[in-house]
Amino acid sequence: MQNMSELSIQNIITQAEQQLLSPQTFYSLCAKYKQHFSQSKLYFLQPNIQDFQISDFTETELQYFFDWLAVYVRNTEEIGKKQTFYLQKCTKYASKKALQITKTKPFFSSSPVQKIKTKIIGCGMIGRVAKVKINSKKIAFKAFFDSHFVWHHGTWSEIPTGIYLKAQNVTKDVPEFLFAGADWAVWEWISDRETPHMRTGENYTRFAQKHHLTQFNPLNLSNYNAHQIRLDIGGVQKEYFGRRIIDFGKTIHFYSQQAKKKGVVYLLRHFIQYRLLRYGFPRLLQQMIYSYRLSLPTLSSHEKQQT
Repeated sequence: MQNMSELSIQNIITQAEQQLLSPQTFYSLCAKYKQHFSQSKLYFLQPNIQDFQISDFTETELQYFFDWLAVYVRNTEEIGKKQTFYLQKCTKYASKKALQITKTKPFFSSSPVQKIKTKIIGCGMIGRVAKVKINSKKIAFKAFFDSHFVWHHGTWSEIPTGIYLKAQNVTKDVPEFLFAGADWAVWEWISDRETPHMRTGENYTRFAQKHHLTQFNPLNLSNYNAHQIRLDIGGVQKEYFGRRIIDFGKTIHFYSQQAKKKGVVYLLRHFIQYRLLRYGFPRLLQQMIYSYRLSLPTLSSHEKQQT
């Protein structure tokens, strides 16, 4: 059992930088930290004010806005909905400072006002994504429905995966990890004009081959921009014998739990769509071919020379 005196956010980050932590391991570390220190929230990096060209607000105030935005994104079901928010410092109860968030620009304000644009761009079974623009900076803001979802997708995998890949300088064809909380994550927004040639860092495909990690799924076209840069790194994990069978079991368990919570009709409405069916059949064929190739006997080096 981990020594509580050695358990800290920085130690968790260090472990995630050095090795690809499984979702179960990462969740366990976070749960122990929250329980021991009576913390309700965890933050693994802080937003950098300089990145957003903001001088009038602090990182804590920007963090407060992202906490608030996570709730807004979770509860906004309309895909494509645009909304502009205005952050304003206001004085309450004499000397106590507070941050006010409004949807209309203050007509008159003696304190600085920051304009932030949002647009809901996608939704899945485990979370919803918004495109956020602060000044000229664009980011993809991910808000998860269930922060305790433990699998190779979801909060407890995407945060340590992002930390690990960034520490290993894998940023050429995947989104760069910016900062995250325990129940929401923020990633770099990759525009349709951005190509792998414009980015530095190692290519994920080569890195995955060297470190025995799972490959990206090229058939899920909605997870790529026009230049084949992956927009979502969910699903990255270590390859091991029997992984597909175990993942299949976890998938069945997850969707059965979702059916109990939200009903079978909700699941059918979510999955019986032309886009998903068009993706599902080629994916099934690809998996059948992959399994068939694995079942074929491999030739020894002597047999290869004879052929």
